[in-house]
Amino acid sequence: MTLDATLALLQAAADPSRLRLLAALAQGEATVAELVQALEQSQPRISRHLRLLDEAGLVEHFRESRWVYYRLARGQPALDLATLIQQLADSDDAQIRGDAGRLAALRQQREREALRGRLRLAALPAAGASPLAEADLAAGLDAVLGDGPLGRVLDIGAGTGTVLRLLGQRVEEGTGVDSSRQMRLLARARLQAAGLPQCSLRDADAHELPFPDRHFDLVIVDGVLQRSPRPAVLLAEAARVLADHGRLLVLDRILPAVHEPGPPTPGTLNEHDLHAWLRRAGLAPARRHWLPGRAPDQALITALRVQPLSPTATPTRTGTDD
Repeated sequence: MTLDATLALLQAAADPSRLRLLAALAQGEATVAELVQALEQSQPRISRHLRLLDEAGLVEHFRESRWVYYRLARGQPALDLATLIQQLADSDDAQIRGDAGRLAALRQQREREALRGRLRLAALPAAGASPLAEADLAAGLDAVLGDGPLGRVLDIGAGTGTVLRLLGQRVEEGTGVDSSRQMRLLARARLQAAGLPQCSLRDADAHELPFPDRHFDLVIVDGVLQRSPRPAVLLAEAARVLADHGRLLVLDRILPAVHEPGPPTPGTLNEHDLHAWLRRAGLAPARRHWLPGRAPDQALITALRVQPLSPTATPTRTGTDD
């Protein structure tokens, strides 16, 4: 990093309001409107400060419908500075503490709004069964993924963020994709409450992901295959964004391979079909773990790339599924 670039970065941060913004974003991504309320400043002023931080490479942003989210940039200079900013955010400074309190209250309000929204009860864990189900899921994830660092992780069908939350401490950068805004609001609130600012949520089509080839070390296909009208295309797209050395993890209701192929059970996949789709995507099954339950259908199945993705390969976005 050049002296001029370093000076520009420090000059961008050397403002009380911009330091407060960086401290707020050290807790996780937030909309411009949320930052306006947290810092109790005008929208034009907050937008101007964010633009300067963005130009300096300290923050990055993305649009979700009519909302614009900001987060700390993933580049190394920004991350190094973010370590210092995090120490500021954890300090006893009254302004920083006030900003954090208002932001936490806003996120709790967003979570309550999402829970009152158009969420189906079945999409949320049952109140009485949640701890046991999460413990079983956590044990299953450890069984198939081990306990080492996971690098960049993509969770397709993130829902309320449970899988990212369970893996978050081992994730360098976590991205959850879900088509439901209510789900994304819930996941953001819960991941930030868990102290996982490295995790982000995106609105995207699982069959056409807005990420570059070979970008993620671990791609999780999280309960979406059984609902997909094009499961083979979805798996091919997941394989496209998977690094050559990476792992794909399918978490879904899957009938074991001991069952003879036949008419599909509603809401359940057949392991024969899954293996065929994986092969078409250039992947091969590696490990399998059945989660506890009344029937052996909740499974965690990992897959590895059979051969590296060609640099000139293009993703399969259309086609007829088996």
